[in-house]
Amino acid sequence: MKIKFVSWNVRGLNGESKRALVRNLLLQWGDDIHVLVETKLTRNDSNLYQQIWINRWLGEAHVEAIGRSGGIVVLWDKRVWKGEMVDSGNQMPTCRFEGIEQELKWHLSAIYADCDRGERRELWWELAAIRSLFEGSWVVCGDFNITGYPEERTNCQRINGGMTEFSEWINDMELVALLYLEGLTLGEGVKIMMRGTISTHQTISDAKTGIRPQPHHAYMWRYGFQEVII
Repeated sequence: MKIKFVSWNVRGLNGESKRALVRNLLLQWGDDIHVLVETKLTRNDSNLYQQIWINRWLGEAHVEAIGRSGGIVVLWDKRVWKGEMVDSGNQMPTCRFEGIEQELKWHLSAIYADCDRGERRELWWELAAIRSLFEGSWVVCGDFNITGYPEERTNCQRINGGMTEFSEWINDMELVALLYLEGLTLGEGVKIMMRGTISTHQTISDAKTGIRPQPHHAYMWRYGFQEVII
């Protein structure tokens, strides 16, 4: 069983043409779970989610944007996963997933971190508190609006305080970066496949559509891991 999902900063979903481009790429990729951050959506609209991903078995969890910034949507295929949002805040929802055909339970926190360092620090505290509430594997993905090292960001030459705090949080939480791995196993016969994990502040482009997805880091807690597959 493969866990297939994409984590993508879409930089707004209010325009019809943008939703059409996103929809075409999601259909092309064929993943089971889609994490879309910086949606800039200020309302919960199930019809709009169906426009983004045409799927009659659509499950969703969301955090609305505040003003013109933020907004997170997690979409999943109910034929593959039983999902529910178990916690939420302005900068993230946390969802619990259970496999329909295989006994696998795990959690996912989808992040769109604030640009303000103080707000991000509160997010790190919230995530640490949430992590203590459940057992099993945990994926943290999204746009953290900070990097751990200067080389991960264009034209950045030195480490600042925000980077140091982020790196320390990753180490304290014992997270492993999926940026450096093509696949990881959660258990026997179960492999996680992650798309769009090049860097928080680099972009890739799709040759056919011209759209420039914003890929970002994903981190996974080590609990329950077996062999790492490259």
